[in-house]
Amino acid sequence: IPTLLGVRHHDHDTFVNALHSKLYDAMKAATYRGMAKKRLYAFDTYGQSLRSAGGGDINAAATPKITVDRGSVSFGSPLAVTWNGHRFDKLGYSHPLDDRDVIALYCPADEANPRKFRDAARLMEARRTTAHLLEVENGETLDTVPDNQWRVGSFPTVREETCEFRLWLRSDHREKSTGEHSYSLAATTGPFFVRHGSTTPTGLHLALGNEPSEMTASFATGAGGTPIVQYGTRDDKLHHTARGTSNTYTADELCQAPANITEPGKFTDPGMLHHVTMTELSPDTEYYYRVGVERSDSSGNLKTVHWSDVNKFVTSPKVGTNPGQNDDEPYKYVAYADQGCPGYGAKDGSKRVTRWVEREVEEQGIRAVHHFGDLSYANGAGHMWDAWTDMVSTFAKQVPLMIGVGNHEYDHSAGGESGKDPSGLSNADGFQPEWGNFGSDSAGECGVPTSRRFKMPAEKSGGNGVYWYSFDHGLVHTVMISSEHDLSPGSDQYDWLRRDLMSVDRSLTPFLIVESHRPLYNSEDVPANTVVSLAMRDEIEDLLVDHNVDMFLAGHYHAYLRTCGGLYQSKCDNGGPVHITVGSAGAELDSYPLYTQDWTTIFLKAWGYGRITVHNRTALQFEFVADEDGKVLDEFWVRKHD
Repeated sequence: IPTLLGVRHHDHDTFVNALHSKLYDAMKAATYRGMAKKRLYAFDTYGQSLRSAGGGDINAAATPKITVDRGSVSFGSPLAVTWNGHRFDKLGYSHPLDDRDVIALYCPADEANPRKFRDAARLMEARRTTAHLLEVENGETLDTVPDNQWRVGSFPTVREETCEFRLWLRSDHREKSTGEHSYSLAATTGPFFVRHGSTTPTGLHLALGNEPSEMTASFATGAGGTPIVQYGTRDDKLHHTARGTSNTYTADELCQAPANITEPGKFTDPGMLHHVTMTELSPDTEYYYRVGVERSDSSGNLKTVHWSDVNKFVTSPKVGTNPGQNDDEPYKYVAYADQGCPGYGAKDGSKRVTRWVEREVEEQGIRAVHHFGDLSYANGAGHMWDAWTDMVSTFAKQVPLMIGVGNHEYDHSAGGESGKDPSGLSNADGFQPEWGNFGSDSAGECGVPTSRRFKMPAEKSGGNGVYWYSFDHGLVHTVMISSEHDLSPGSDQYDWLRRDLMSVDRSLTPFLIVESHRPLYNSEDVPANTVVSLAMRDEIEDLLVDHNVDMFLAGHYHAYLRTCGGLYQSKCDNGGPVHITVGSAGAELDSYPLYTQDWTTIFLKAWGYGRITVHNRTALQFEFVADEDGKVLDEFWVRKHD
């Protein structure tokens, strides 16, 4: 899990883990000196102000200094921090700044508690981070990498109006009282401004509404107010206005550590999370829109709204039809699971898949993205939810992002009682059957960030928020279930699933697809996961067959696998659906062997995504597209008799 500013280890080119940073732990326990005299420029290792060896003032050129290359930044803009100067011992002798001296970011700039930094790096880590940015991302050679600069390629979402960097000198000795080194303030950059830091809409994404004529826009800001969307069929005439609701969450609302610990690298204030539904939209029509938050001053006068850019989307085709004047144009959407936040995984597959999905929007005109669980892999590092929603917003602000929950969003082993579990369970540990391996993979989040940041169309189908719901989109009825909740006969989710499958009008939506985070069939040799798959088969496989489900899509395994068609009771051509695992959207690829069985048609260890094309009422095509070169590596057709 990368830190807020993506700090890299000084001796190898990987991210420092925000959840397990030794520097964070040391700075949390350290003694600090100099905060009361913050504008003094240098201290020795014992925190005393310095003089030269001869008793005179230190040469100003040797005094430690730290600067930023701009007075204000926007989210996503680059930033460079430069340090110069020397440190001095008690005798006044000059020494280079120590590689273990620390630069830390504080937001707001006047933060008085030295332990409440947003991120921190030792000078040697800042140097390595800069080298990676210049060499790998910008293609510069080592000779051009400055040795006194920390370059931030993209300033993160920090919902404050000001920030500053501070240079801390690390003592040579450990304090007897703490056993840790102390830190003395040597210099600060002074405040720099974060342009519209509290009012800029971030993480903008769309979702289908409860009716085909609706579309919901969700986004976050630092400041509260009334969320508002202006929209229309021309970018210069946004004549329609919709207002919505807001929510947030605190550390106390999360179930376990590390998610509910308020310190650097763990819980981060999410700001205000907004949802606004646009209504009375015409089918298969291009709309333009912008979002913002209305705020009033103390006198009740409306303040200026800081609007997002104007974006566009195309509404759903009329249920039971394809797009086009004669309902004869194919339409496409993308499906996958297990992506991860920027930097998650060795090869940064999440960004690569995101770039290909952007191309799918621009070149293929896809109409939606379905992501069935393991979204950000924040794992309790709250800042990664902002990083992930900002990353996927590049396409999710143009097409609806329909999500489900996986083990990394929901699973917890304690703390869910007293109404904390947003899925409605009252027990402390969520769903923990004796045959399961559900554990605490959400790192204490227990579904709270997911349920507050996303709004899925559960009301019409009688579902349960982001956990289980269904919707019609053109000729397809999609059912999203939660493999992280009870699916046994008689459970709330089972009864809902049975009712929903019974209610599908196949004359309107001839294609019926069920999506789940965990699969019913997968041949990777992971015994604990196989036991869960067998249990899920026992619970719901008969329902899938009874209602002629065409396709069952899942993730959880970080690879691509397709079974034979008609799979039921481990037999091909036996009246069941095709089962496809496409947990290949960016998380580290699996390395497990396969166990022997007859129903696996193809297995690929490759990042990529599913692309579904609804050609007409009788033909639906699934393709697996590799993210390395965009090649189609597998395809499967569902054909109907008219």
